[in-house]
Amino acid sequence: MEFIITRRGGIPCRETLPARLCTPEDIPALWALEQQVLAALPDPTLFMPTLPEELAAQLKAGFILAVWDGEEAAAYVSMEYCRSSPRSYGRDAGAPDSELDAWANLDTVLVRPDLRGNGLQQALLTAAERFLAPGIRALGATVSPDNLHSRRNFEQCGWQVVCQKEKYGGVQRLVLQKRLD
Repeated sequence: MEFIITRRGGIPCRETLPARLCTPEDIPALWALEQQVLAALPDPTLFMPTLPEELAAQLKAGFILAVWDGEEAAAYVSMEYCRSSPRSYGRDAGAPDSELDAWANLDTVLVRPDLRGNGLQQALLTAAERFLAPGIRALGATVSPDNLHSRRNFEQCGWQVVCQKEKYGGVQRLVLQKRLD
């Protein structure tokens, strides 16, 4: 799988970047990308980082699809099958317990600051659906109410805001869902 970018740091270009499913060996590169993204944000509460041990857990209970720029992770999306776990965004969306096994959490989707504006976030939101386990019929995610760009990208990919609630130790988040059936 490959993604075409047409600008890098605001400068026009035309490059093809490969994407692939990640392995545990990729965790340091994913963590480095998160740190780059966090450092560039005007408000650190817009993004809650996924710790390396959480990335490892997501690889075991789901998958991470990353876009690569040489040896560096340039963007990624992570999906986790939380089933009936208290962490399931299906619970936040009001899904009955009997449906939670058919839900997956889209935990993180982010793009390196110099590659923003290439449509990578929407492309990853769409591409991730191809790798879902059989039987998944709904996806859940959270977005900061102040992150209008990400919210718009989710909505343009068919996601809907279900509610707003306090998450992650006291920050407000929109809970989004996407039905696949």
